[in-house]
Amino acid sequence: MKLKSTLLTAITIALGLVMSTPSYAQKSKKEPAVEVLEVTKSGRTNPPVKISSSSSKKLNKAFGYMGDEKYAEAGKLVDEIISGAKATPYEKSKGNQLKSNILYYQDDLPGAYAATQAAIAANGLSNLEHVQQLFVAVQLLVQQEKYAEAVTAFKAYEAEAVKIKGDEYVALAASHYYQDQYAEAIAAVDKALETGEPAKQNWMQIKANSLYQGEKYDEAVTYLKELLAKDPKNKQWLSLAVSSYLSLDKYAEALAMLNDAKANGLLDTEALWTQLYQLYTYQDKYAEAAATVEEGMAKGFLKPDAKRLSDLGQNYYTAAQDVDGKPEAKPLLDKAIDAFKRAAALGTQDGTPELWLAQIALFEQDDAKSAREMLLVATKKTLKQPGSAFYYLGVAEHQLGNVAAARTALNQALKYPETAKQATSYMKNLR
Repeated sequence: MKLKSTLLTAITIALGLVMSTPSYAQKSKKEPAVEVLEVTKSGRTNPPVKISSSSSKKLNKAFGYMGDEKYAEAGKLVDEIISGAKATPYEKSKGNQLKSNILYYQDDLPGAYAATQAAIAANGLSNLEHVQQLFVAVQLLVQQEKYAEAVTAFKAYEAEAVKIKGDEYVALAASHYYQDQYAEAIAAVDKALETGEPAKQNWMQIKANSLYQGEKYDEAVTYLKELLAKDPKNKQWLSLAVSSYLSLDKYAEALAMLNDAKANGLLDTEALWTQLYQLYTYQDKYAEAAATVEEGMAKGFLKPDAKRLSDLGQNYYTAAQDVDGKPEAKPLLDKAIDAFKRAAALGTQDGTPELWLAQIALFEQDDAKSAREMLLVATKKTLKQPGSAFYYLGVAEHQLGNVAAARTALNQALKYPETAKQATSYMKNLR
């Protein structure tokens, strides 16, 4: 089995971050040196390599065990090297370096970090490996979600590293991001970009999200427009740009951006279709909102669940109210009723569809009996405004001549702030 020689990272929460990692594997003596670091930034020079024949054999044997995933056997040999009475700094550093790898592959991240720190403290590795271990310490802390400690560890790495790669700066950016330190996260990503390396998706994700989460919405819009210009089909940039516009109360701009995306066939997620119809609703364009919900459901992007159908019904109902008294009002009201009936037929515990049907029956169709039937169902379900259901029930019972039942329902409505005043006033009419 081929020896695993890289430390894989696991910081994928929320942003899908990926980072490269230095190799743990010891190079063969016959293999020419690929890279040499004569002096670190702080002036550290390469220490002498002193290793006994016995320790060398144990290290090579331990590497063999690692290749066969015999971690216990490899760990035993490494511990013998490290604990040796005459162990040199190089032997202690190299042994702990391999021990860190062994523990990592056994999912012992705290142990791997401790071994990495021991490898650094023994001060026996070459400059190149010493600096690599400093960054491995950063990665191990990030994987354990010890972000504040990771930032501190990065400073130690930065003090020695002659050249820092973009992905390494992004590890710092992620550590700041997960501490809600958005300005610092942006600064770290900017340093990554300054390396001249091609920007990666996760770099841009951190910067865009940091601008948004840091409430720098104008800057977020500007940056996201730049990203969209290069990658116009990126749904993540589109959604975040729209959200930034919404945070700025720039609904027209957000709506225009989504309509452009729709025209170009880019609206292919539930989230984007939801944003589009909700934007129409926010701008009091209820007919357009309803049409968008219908289209989204027809194309399979919006599920015809109770919540979506209730939204559809409310938009149709409000659109009908906007043209009240005109011929086009009745078709819109009929569509609202149909949407609410479809939602109610799903049999969920949300009483919203029944409440709306009752309101329409009571105030639009003068059908107190049907309203009462719907309200008796609604009051047994979950409602955001239960007071409204009891108030309408009181009105319906009164219209049906059931004064005692009306009084009982209105007394229930009195318990809710949103309907207490109305219920008090209406009870004066009870005779």
